[in-house]
Amino acid sequence: MKTLYNGFEDILEMDKTDIRFADNLGIGEHQLTYGVSLNNTPTVQDLWNTIAWGFPYTGSGMQPGVGAGALIDGGLDSQVGGATVYTMIDNLLYLEAGAYGSFSDTLQRGFGIGVGDRNSLDGPAPYWRVALQHDWKGHFFALGHYGMMADVCPHRDCSKGTNQFTDLAFDATYQYMANPKHIFEAKTTYIYEDQKLNADGALPSDQNTYLATYKMNAAYTFDQTYGVTFGYNKINGSPIDGSHPNSEYFTAELVYVPFGKSTSYLNPWLNLRTSLQYIGYTQANGTSTYSHDNNTFMLNGWLAF
Repeated sequence: MKTLYNGFEDILEMDKTDIRFADNLGIGEHQLTYGVSLNNTPTVQDLWNTIAWGFPYTGSGMQPGVGAGALIDGGLDSQVGGATVYTMIDNLLYLEAGAYGSFSDTLQRGFGIGVGDRNSLDGPAPYWRVALQHDWKGHFFALGHYGMMADVCPHRDCSKGTNQFTDLAFDATYQYMANPKHIFEAKTTYIYEDQKLNADGALPSDQNTYLATYKMNAAYTFDQTYGVTFGYNKINGSPIDGSHPNSEYFTAELVYVPFGKSTSYLNPWLNLRTSLQYIGYTQANGTSTYSHDNNTFMLNGWLAF
């Protein structure tokens, strides 16, 4: 469970949370890990950190952002509650399925979550995940698919109907961990979202739109202390009411970890991660003109215990 202080709104709020049960079972020569996850953000329970815990790992409310994003990529963060069941078979095949429903206005306010600009679900929203992974002597590979279907009431108002979203995504991960002095990883994901925006009234009821999101990042860490990460994001989609969602931006980050490494005193109970991050835009919300005005430097310190 993650709780944070929001300095912009001066409130304590519950952030992305995953509470789970897990156990192991042997069936003949096969090993199964199975369990149940109770969480408040689709993909927060994911093992491969390509979305909910994906790069960049820290941000600020003062950083400019783009206007469009897939529902499964942050559109329901901390606004819903869900349960999924999962299993890992022989540390090779991962399967998961479940569904999400909306928290009430009262419960969201109790968690410190603003209600006015949030969405709600009209009925259960199914979620699924499948992945293959394998470790070849320190070279780890994973390839997966995940998705979600949801009927959404914009601004928690269902009087005008619902917007219907179907998100289909694929991701891949590579990690080199054979030598702890030199760690390398690369991750990528692609999300295609089919949209039927009936509640918005911007399009005829029989017209569908889409949003496509591509992300990739690569990182190198030396001696568990110094790191550099480069990320690339691109969003394309259908224009709506003359507004284009297309955006493209790059993220570069330098990292220093003074303590919190496997050899550090009080590991793993006390960790500090500092970073210098730069985000540069070549296109933002459908235009390249003045997109560089969104470019941002951020100095960050992250203490976990």
